[in-house]
Amino acid sequence: SAISNITVARAGGESLTFSGSIAANKTLVIDAGTMQVQNDGVDAYDDLAFTPTADLATWFSLLPGDNQVTITYTGAIGGDIEFAYYEAWY
Repeated sequence: SAISNITVARAGGESLTFSGSIAANKTLVIDAGTMQVQNDGVDAYDDLAFTPTADLATWFSLLPGDNQVTITYTGAIGGDIEFAYYEAWY
């Protein structure tokens, strides 16, 4: 079944909330580098919200070293969550 109200939060930092719904066996991609959001390949930028502390130039940043990231959502239990990180220079 679908999941919705997905929040990705870094302890002591910003968080992103996706208010849309992701159908079973579909993929949500939030790319902070290109500032794009796709829900099963379809633009879903308007469903993403940022906390007031988010740096809109980077969306979601990781600090050097270890980072504690929490993901919460409503709906089905299970599924896969994958993070890909690459360095960016501003």
